[in-house]
Amino acid sequence: MYFVGGAMIQGHPIQSPLPYNLMPTTSIPIFGVNFRKAITPETAFPAALHDAVAAFYYLLDQGYSAKNICIMGDSGGAGIVITVLLYLRRHELDLPGSSALLSPFVDLVDDFSDDPQKLKYDILNPEILSSAAYLYTQNRPELRFTLLSPARNDLPEGYTFVGLPKMIVDYGDTEIFAPGIRNFVAQVKKSGVQLEVIEAQDKIHCYSYDVGDGIASGIYGKLASCLDAD
Repeated sequence: MYFVGGAMIQGHPIQSPLPYNLMPTTSIPIFGVNFRKAITPETAFPAALHDAVAAFYYLLDQGYSAKNICIMGDSGGAGIVITVLLYLRRHELDLPGSSALLSPFVDLVDDFSDDPQKLKYDILNPEILSSAAYLYTQNRPELRFTLLSPARNDLPEGYTFVGLPKMIVDYGDTEIFAPGIRNFVAQVKKSGVQLEVIEAQDKIHCYSYDVGDGIASGIYGKLASCLDAD
């Protein structure tokens, strides 16, 4: 399952280069979920969560085993992936066998103004991110600081990283999301989740879009390894 980036307000899975780069390496079909984008109150959170859970159960209804499903996303789509995992775990529902998070948007509160160097080199615009975070959380603004910002280690009661499936997290060390992703990774590690972290040196947000190699040591080779079912 793939959830496209776009700060939860734009994007379509067939317009992203990620599935087209990944499929030749893995030979695994990718089910792109065109979740509702937060452009109106009716399509703001929890609409994307509802769409994601429905898509996961659609695959189960089609006969796929949960353990053979990897749920993957980049940027805002990766943020949705984390929310889905936490929701499924909270309600003791089936969980996918693995997850892959590329440059995940894990802090919807940060204004990303602390590091001028990262702002200079990264492709992201902090003002747009702030507007997107507001639009996404307008129905449940209190969750912007907790469930929807897992980097802040303040999950609502009943939600936990403990028991989540194996996870791979990939990001660039020069992107403005990097500090929040490091905080998120630290919390996941403390929870005992099987985790592989790739911090690509001198890379920006979603650098994997422009990486075409399929070698085992490259990002797509590592994603292929994570996607392998037991």
